[in-house]
Amino acid sequence: MAVDLSEQRRLAADSLRNVERLADVTELNSLFSEIEALNPPKPADFARIETWIERALVLRGRVPIHETRLESLRGLALPYSQSDREQDRRTNLELRSRIWTREWEGVLSTALEDSSPPLSPEIRSWARSHLAWARDRNEAEGEVPLDRRHTWRFARPALSWEHDQLSRLLRQAGDLSDSDHWSTLNHARRLLEVARVVLAASQPVVWKDAIAAIEESPRYGGLKISPQDGLTPLGEDPGSGLWEFGVVLPRLDEPQKRRPDGTFDLPTWCTVVLVLLPGGSFEMGSSDREEDGPPHEVSLEPFFISRYEVTQGAWKKVIGEEPSAYTFGTHFAEGEEAVTTLHPVENLTWDEARAGVRKLGLRLPTEAQWEYAARGGTASPWAWGDDSSQALRYANLRDRSYLKLSREPPGEPTDWSDGFPAHAVVGSFAPNAFGLHDVHGNVAEWVREGTYAYGIPRRASDGEGILISTAFKLHRGGSFGSLPDEARLDRRAASVRRTMNSRLGVRPARPLEGVWVRKAAEAAPPNRGG
Repeated sequence: MAVDLSEQRRLAADSLRNVERLADVTELNSLFSEIEALNPPKPADFARIETWIERALVLRGRVPIHETRLESLRGLALPYSQSDREQDRRTNLELRSRIWTREWEGVLSTALEDSSPPLSPEIRSWARSHLAWARDRNEAEGEVPLDRRHTWRFARPALSWEHDQLSRLLRQAGDLSDSDHWSTLNHARRLLEVARVVLAASQPVVWKDAIAAIEESPRYGGLKISPQDGLTPLGEDPGSGLWEFGVVLPRLDEPQKRRPDGTFDLPTWCTVVLVLLPGGSFEMGSSDREEDGPPHEVSLEPFFISRYEVTQGAWKKVIGEEPSAYTFGTHFAEGEEAVTTLHPVENLTWDEARAGVRKLGLRLPTEAQWEYAARGGTASPWAWGDDSSQALRYANLRDRSYLKLSREPPGEPTDWSDGFPAHAVVGSFAPNAFGLHDVHGNVAEWVREGTYAYGIPRRASDGEGILISTAFKLHRGGSFGSLPDEARLDRRAASVRRTMNSRLGVRPARPLEGVWVRKAAEAAPPNRGG
């Protein structure tokens, strides 16, 4: 039998092209996996991100080839049967999503127009914002085609497998779009901007003065640190005497600017300011309540913690989501000013808070780190001292404004009003001795551990409790709905990790990385004057 060499060559070439096409499936999966490992970027990642973007653009350039092959394969498919049509109707996720959105719009409209008993102002505000979202989505997306074909059957299993691989590849390749602001490709471009800034900020000339000043400062007891990837020195806070650092975030276009009083003029899309705390030993826990005690000594290494609760602007900027019940642009109640991007992000589960701060290059503080930071060197019940009547200056807690919005029974007598019915712009109240704002009230702050009893072993570096619950997670500081006694520095609270409401937010932390040494055993206590 004669061998047709030209036909063999043609088949071999077709086979090679098929292998090359399907190799892009592996390449795309690798790209998505690699970009996660590059977030947050370090100075050494600059070249890797550039290479990643080049590879992504090369793969995107081959999309038309894959589309042509997919169209060719579909020409070989078996006829579109009635059972296939019925299957597609049942599994059409776009159609199901549209039906759900339209039903959701109807439910919210009915609830707002005719609800008995009347909705609380908080729920009404939430319903209005979600109704606007549903209407916008319904208007923007139009009608979903009911006869779009999703089921493709082939006589040969190899063709069916190739079709499925190419279909998945083209769906995922849509995440390499230029037009979608939140696409993975545009995310990589933002990471490249961050890496460029981080690379400049990590140069020895930028850090030299900061390292020397920290080592000479009595607040740090001779602490000598090394440059920290992803941070930019902002200088010493004149109020606390502690050094502060900016976290370099994607699309960093508005740097932190310090006011004469030491606070920051935060940009509308807020970046994150970290305070370097000296660490040391302190007494944690309460002798007044069994569930918050007993008092015990904890020692911590130096660490960073955010001066402010994470804002909605920073969350939207980096995570790309607006999870808050009171999201920016909405109102707590009729006549109230709109929530802004400088209000704290809230309505986060513990897992969402942990995942979100990781994308900032940070982590949740341990419970010990949180209490040490919130105390600011004091042993009193509150950061400002022993007198709960001074809360109006330092904390956004339950007051007449809150009770008017929530319609809750007063509980203990509340005879003051700070003008904030729910959470306030971060930094609206006076800071503690470490320069941290809102450690009492505003929103409660998730910490790393689950519920556990004091007395179990702790990790020496950051005080993390060992052998802890995974179902319930701790949060500290109380919220805008808490009484002063519920927001004491030693008061512990826990919720199911999937809990999400307008009173739960986050204040991230970060370990001191690299080599560091300290000459003195203890740093000087904070200046409590003023």
